[in-house]
Amino acid sequence: MDETDPKITGIYDKGTVEQYYATVGKDVVKEKGEGADAFLMGLIPQYLTGRIVIDLGCGNGRYAEVMSSRGAKKVTGIDLSESMTEQAQIRKVEKQLDNVEIVCADMDSLRLASGSVDLVFARFSLMYTVKLAQVVTSLSQALSPKGEMLVETSVVDFVDPTHETEVKKSSVPLELKVGETSVQIENFAYSMDDYLTAFHQAGLTVEVSKRFPPHNLSIVDGYKFKDAIKFGYVVFKLVKE
Repeated sequence: MDETDPKITGIYDKGTVEQYYATVGKDVVKEKGEGADAFLMGLIPQYLTGRIVIDLGCGNGRYAEVMSSRGAKKVTGIDLSESMTEQAQIRKVEKQLDNVEIVCADMDSLRLASGSVDLVFARFSLMYTVKLAQVVTSLSQALSPKGEMLVETSVVDFVDPTHETEVKKSSVPLELKVGETSVQIENFAYSMDDYLTAFHQAGLTVEVSKRFPPHNLSIVDGYKFKDAIKFGYVVFKLVKE
């Protein structure tokens, strides 16, 4: 990637992340409802005994706590936001999650030992990187044989494909509604084909793929290509070949 390319730090707004987690709170996520989050929760193994887990984009550590409670040998929560990793560290101490480690780092430059991880959990993190294929390959290389990756992310359908190249040159401004609160965010416009190609090239097999409507996500008014694209959510379960 040359120096003019956008980096995750260019669109990952730490203040926005703080606002989001201030709204959703610290409660551990429950397996309920019919949305993407509940579906993702249902894919986390009930028993993670002896397994090494990475929570990519861990936020305040809600999901790291879930995986810790399910017996993981170690859970490493990674987030770019210092305030979020601080909150996750407070959760670790308060809940005595001795098998949890919290790291402040950029997923675009992670250095993970080959075959060192059994499960990668990536909830709404991959759409922040401009280097999707590279990041996915790095995570796949870190997985042990038959290791799994659980992904929840935004996905774009190009209503007008003639604008696809132009749309992908930069991130898309979005509005995320959490309860009565609206948060401004940016995502890169990755299509289903983009994800599937990245997974295939990284040696990952898609075992589960399910689309969900973006009930709380909309493109900001005034965006030039608003009528040319539609955002949705998708959840994947991937297994290393």
